[in-house]
Amino acid sequence: YCEQPATSPGLRQRQRKQMEKALHTDSLYVPAPQEIVETDLLSLIPKEMRDEFGAGECRLVAADVNRCLYPRLVYRVYPEFVVAAGGVRIGRSTLGVGPKNVSVLRRCVQVAVCIGTVGAEVTALHKRYDAEGHPLRAYLCDGAANVALDRLMLRWRTECLPGHATYPICPGCCQWDIAEQQLLFSLVEARSVGVSLSASGLMRPI
Repeated sequence: YCEQPATSPGLRQRQRKQMEKALHTDSLYVPAPQEIVETDLLSLIPKEMRDEFGAGECRLVAADVNRCLYPRLVYRVYPEFVVAAGGVRIGRSTLGVGPKNVSVLRRCVQVAVCIGTVGAEVTALHKRYDAEGHPLRAYLCDGAANVALDRLMLRWRTECLPGHATYPICPGCCQWDIAEQQLLFSLVEARSVGVSLSASGLMRPI
């Protein structure tokens, strides 16, 4: 992220305190869950399915997800990093983040590495829907998890990072190989929020 004046001196002071705690050491961020509502999910399905049945399925999934949401993340702030062509070196790890992300990182003064989740219970709910033969509910559950993750990231960036945070940069996007999630896991302790990697490099739970 880049240093820029915050709109509120009080907010900036709170952000800086949070950031200082995360320098060179892991820090947890566990906000209260933000409720998923029907309208969050209706936009994920085709217009012709946004009838009484579709709305009912969205309400059902939203209610089920809200009962098991547990958003949290662990992060560490790295004030020292080196940006080179196609990648960035943080500590002993060199991440091939891709040229687009390199151009963003060149403007940054510090890098915050984070791993977040909305909880194992949401992943279990997705599997249950799938096993019970409810593909639409499984799809909506996955969408609800993504909405919750986006909100988690936005709140963390607003509350914990001073200045102007860039958009989240993650493996699998903008020519950054998803296999490099292994390297990210060497930069922050994912087990503190119950997250692990599969053999293919996918994070579990969602």
